[in-house]
Amino acid sequence: MRTLVSLLHRLALIGVAISLAPSMEAEEKRLYAVGVSPYLERQDREMVYKELASLILEKAEGGNRIAIVEALGQKLIVQITIPGGSRFEKNPRARAQHLKTELALLQQFFSTETPHPASMASVVHLPKYLALAARQLRQKEESMIVIVCGSPFYMDEKDDAFNMADVYVPNDELVRMSSRRSVYGTLEKGAALRGVCVHFAYLKECFQHDEHRSAVARMWTLFVQNQEGVLASFAPSPSLAFSRAGQNVRQPIMEAKMDESDRTPAMRKVIHRRETEQETDRVPVPARTKRRETQAMDTTPEPPRPSTEHLPVTPTNRVGMGLVWIAPDAGPRAKDTDVDMYGLPPGGEEISFRRKETAAFNGKYFRDIRRAGSDLKSDDKWAEAWEYMEFDADLDLTRTSVWINLYRGCGSPIYGTFQLAWGGRIVTKSFVFTTPTGNEGRDSANRANSPYWQEIRLAELLSQPQAQASN
Repeated sequence: MRTLVSLLHRLALIGVAISLAPSMEAEEKRLYAVGVSPYLERQDREMVYKELASLILEKAEGGNRIAIVEALGQKLIVQITIPGGSRFEKNPRARAQHLKTELALLQQFFSTETPHPASMASVVHLPKYLALAARQLRQKEESMIVIVCGSPFYMDEKDDAFNMADVYVPNDELVRMSSRRSVYGTLEKGAALRGVCVHFAYLKECFQHDEHRSAVARMWTLFVQNQEGVLASFAPSPSLAFSRAGQNVRQPIMEAKMDESDRTPAMRKVIHRRETEQETDRVPVPARTKRRETQAMDTTPEPPRPSTEHLPVTPTNRVGMGLVWIAPDAGPRAKDTDVDMYGLPPGGEEISFRRKETAAFNGKYFRDIRRAGSDLKSDDKWAEAWEYMEFDADLDLTRTSVWINLYRGCGSPIYGTFQLAWGGRIVTKSFVFTTPTGNEGRDSANRANSPYWQEIRLAELLSQPQAQASN
């Protein structure tokens, strides 16, 4: 790449006035964290290299740090500290000489053509890169500006469950949930990007239509915003992204709020407004499903529909809770699945298969089922499929904690139903585990952040209509 080889020499010999970024407080420590795809096309590598060289030799202030990372595999390419003092101010040649070792490493990276599948062109793993930048690159009391050069579409060559191919974009629930359940999850990340501005250069126009671009920009805005950061640039031009970063632009590219009604995890196909096709969702099933599905969410295997005959009649002075599940894609492995229920009444001890009784509200755990159920036809077969526990009727459901745990998986999605019966009423809640294996309840203390646990919020079930009995 003759262009790249000669670029530093040209920059070092430039004798024109240099346009500097806005002045900074002398005591401010600043990190420019630059993430780059290893799979850029040659012309894109040249553009990004040119902007980086300009930042290093001209625009960055003395004392600034610049960390350049290969943002797919999260490998550090080089870290540079801009030398301070009058000798290096407005002097590209002096900087180039002082940083010749670091610049050689940078040139080597951008001169290398890395073979890759066409589907992975320019790909970066933005969630992992931002986590790396926030946790490992930034030093104490150091402000950070993030620049990303690569495709705006998340792609994983080995696991296509969350891939943004074919105009699919993650919905708000996939951003809202834990990162253990979704690669876009932000639940446990808190303020990881507080005070950080992200400038994204996606290199070329790659969207199918305006709605597609808006949906992708909104999703990444929410992803950064949920961690108290700002997506301040989202454009195809590396020059624009580096310029706005140098100017420390801090305004978000758009105003976006989470849709509180969007609560079912899905990869959503973005439809052009001129098209008559209905919007469709794809269920993100990690690793095991290697096909592109465009069917709606409500066509996934339906969880079992319990009837009141399938559970023992809950006495009027008791509250009953039952659990049943199926694994329709597992075949014979379904018999190996195990989902467990845990109930903690106010002031009492948690009951489950581990502890079957508590004095509080006379709680009793009747049965521990260790295999998937089926579509029951006989009312005397309930005990073969349903886990079940009871408490006294004066139990305060709004203060009772109920969790379910995937004790043992089967490599396929597990669909189930939780049923609550009290005061002559019956309500149900469906659930699904996509995690291929269980964990035997080992991370009980970290339930809220674990893909093996799901909370059943009883207070939310109280306002639901009476469940329909099955025939």
